[in-house]
Amino acid sequence: MDGRRLRVGPVAFAALEARVEKVDAAHERKRHADGGIGDFLGAVVGHVGDRDAELAGELVVDVVDADAATDDEFAIREPAQGRLGHRDEVVEHDRVGVVDTIVDRGFAHGVEGDDLGKVSQDFALVLERLFEEIGDDDFEFFTHVICGPYLFWNSINKQPMSMFELKGKTAVVTGAGSGIGAAIATVFAKQGAHVEILEMNEDAAKETVGAIEAAGGSAAYALCDVSKQDDVMSVFDGIAERREKIDILVNNAGIAHVGNVLNTSEEDFDRVFSVNVKGVYNCLKAGVGKMAESGGGVVLNIASTVSLMAIDDRFAYSMSKGAVLTMTFATARDFLKQNIRCNCVCPGRIHTPFVDGFIKKNYPDNVDEMFEKLSKAQPIGRMGKPEEVATAALFLCSDEASFITGCAYPVDGGTVNIR
Repeated sequence: MDGRRLRVGPVAFAALEARVEKVDAAHERKRHADGGIGDFLGAVVGHVGDRDAELAGELVVDVVDADAATDDEFAIREPAQGRLGHRDEVVEHDRVGVVDTIVDRGFAHGVEGDDLGKVSQDFALVLERLFEEIGDDDFEFFTHVICGPYLFWNSINKQPMSMFELKGKTAVVTGAGSGIGAAIATVFAKQGAHVEILEMNEDAAKETVGAIEAAGGSAAYALCDVSKQDDVMSVFDGIAERREKIDILVNNAGIAHVGNVLNTSEEDFDRVFSVNVKGVYNCLKAGVGKMAESGGGVVLNIASTVSLMAIDDRFAYSMSKGAVLTMTFATARDFLKQNIRCNCVCPGRIHTPFVDGFIKKNYPDNVDEMFEKLSKAQPIGRMGKPEEVATAALFLCSDEASFITGCAYPVDGGTVNIR
């Protein structure tokens, strides 16, 4: 064995010995795995070429050093107890993960494609032989000491950091049959939440649920008129019974209205109030009540830029969204001690089926011209997309926004502040 291999071997072995001590201390027990680790290093140094041995040593030191800078809770695997019956599955997972990490770190070392392929193949072979030879006790320890840091390094460097996850959470989204509501439901499901959709339009609800399930997500729907408190309470009781806990409530359901105070009829005013204000109130009453009983949650109300500024001919609609804004502040204040956060987003002009229908109805002779005009009204030069509102909603409903409550977030292409 030449000098280079002798130099690489002790350095890598010293790094691994430090890793062993760290795992021993963390788990408060000593495992007799020296033979397994020795076999690993001996196989790497003894069975691969000079260039591969040098790179192997660098990678071992790289990964273990990086691991040393992290918290134990992230870097050290849970004991493999209960997993050894699935040893073949664990072996395949760890072998593939380690080899993938070797490839990733090899690129960082400037290793060419052919050489890198050779290194990864050598490592795969070494690991395969090692897993076949060591006993269960050494195997369990080996997954802690060797594969643990490799797979951890791979997870934070090769893959994007996992953020805004909603796994294991139940989200209720009202009015999720189309537009912004459908986009929010879809994004939440993609991030792991089970989504309960409240809709009056059954066909639209089925379409959103179908799209979520086709993409591998989980969703269900209930027909519900949010303006009727008995209906809302019954639906929320059913969800809480099925899902045990409601983690997120998005009050999205609403209707639009065009008109000023003189040409807005009492009937129209009452209709807008019933859905946009009373509907939010009803869902807050039901949803916040469930959250308070189960340890907390997150509420997101969909307000509008017209709750923050004035535009022409939106008298009743502005009234209703102003109420949503102030209900957001009141709810956030009232339920701080119950661990309930409440925020709202204030979308500007978003390209939804409503916008297309509005233009077609009111400007049938110059649809394209009006679409362009309305698009350019935003400082950013276009209308927003439902998905852009949905990503803002995702952030505010995620654990990453745990310090945010009682806030209004414009998603408006600059309309409120820089128009």
